[in-house]
Formats: sequence, C-alpha cells, structure tokens
Amino acid sequence: MWSEIASRLHLTPGNEVGLVVGMLAMSLTCAFCWVRGEKPDRIGAVVFATCWIGGQVVELAYIWVSRGDRPPLLSDVFWDAGLALAFLWLALRGDNLWFGAVALCQGVQLALVAADQAMHEPLGTPLASALIRSINLLNFAMMAAMIGSALAATRRPRRRGGQSS
Repeated sequence: MWSEIASRLHLTPGNEVGLVVGMLAMSLTCAFCWVRGEKPDRIGAVVFATCWIGGQVVELAYIWVSRGDRPPLLSDVFWDAGLALAFLWLALRGDNLWFGAVALCQGVQLALVAADQAMHEPLGTPLASALIRSINLLNFAMMAAMIGSALAATRRPRRRGGQSS
C-alpha cells in the first residue's frame, strides 16, 4: 500500500527523508518558539505551523486526486502570501527585524514557487530539484529567524502601555 501511495505522490526515498526532516524541524522550531518566546513568537509559531501543514496537506491531496499534477499556483500563493503577510504584520507591530526576515524569505520563496510552476519542469528534473532545494533552504532560514526572535525575546525590554521612552 505504501508503495502505491509513494508512487502516486512522486515520493522517492530522498523526498520522504526531506519531508520527515522538514516536518521535524518545523515542529521543533515552533515548539521552541512557543516555550521560549513571547506572544508574537507564539503567534508566529502557530501561523508558520498552520501554513506549512495546511499547504502540505492540500498539495499532497491535490497530487493524490490528480494522479501527479502539481497544485495550481493559487494554492501556493494563498499559503505563502498569507504566511508572509502575517509575519510582516508581526514585524511591523512588534518592531521585530527577525520577523521581517521571515517575511522577506517567504516572499522570495513565493517568487521561486511561481518560477518553478511557470517553467513547467517535470518533478525530478535538475532545475525542478534545484528550485525545491532552494525553497527548502529558505524554509530553514525562516526557522532560524524565528528561533533568533525567540532567543532575542529574553533580551528585549518589556514595553509598558502609556509610557514613552
């Protein structure tokens, strides 16, 4: 049964490992931000996990139903742009450059996803593989920035309402 699922979803041993490592890294990052960070870090962790898991579920379901086609670009735009806008809002609201870096990386990732879909390269070709690796590296950069924000949360002075500096 797993071989049928893997073949319909175009999962190779390398893809399976990448998916598991990515999900594990995302889970650990979000858990760290939840435990160590402040309220904006927790909001970012929830948004990041929701968009990552939601996007993966929609993508895998679409590939399963369509028997191998990639999901439409609009699906990626929904998840990626939503994540970028959420982190941009958190960055501007909390004056947090770490979240600004996450929003920037997500914007670059959205551009790479759009380029990947516009080229119509079949999965497994060198160009498609390079773009997917770049997207994965950007995901790790976003997670590193989220961890940086949570670590910096302990060093940030607490803001108090009504007081000016």
